[in-house]
Amino acid sequence: MQPQLLKGAIVERGLTVKKVAEMLNMTRNTFYTRLNGQTSFDTEEIEKLCHILQIDDNKRKIEIFLT
Repeated sequence: MQPQLLKGAIVERGLTVKKVAEMLNMTRNTFYTRLNGQTSFDTEEIEKLCHILQIDDNKRKIEIFLT
């Protein structure tokens, strides 16, 4: 995963990490552990993140979450 790209996508949408965590129904600490690569997002969380951040391009999804 590329945390900087994900953080950039959050900023592009005018959101905060705290707000995105709330939208995913997880604590800010849990979101940060995933964002920083200590644990991984599951596929459902990735799908929700892409929806929240309006990431529709499969190439961008791969770039953020699978590299």
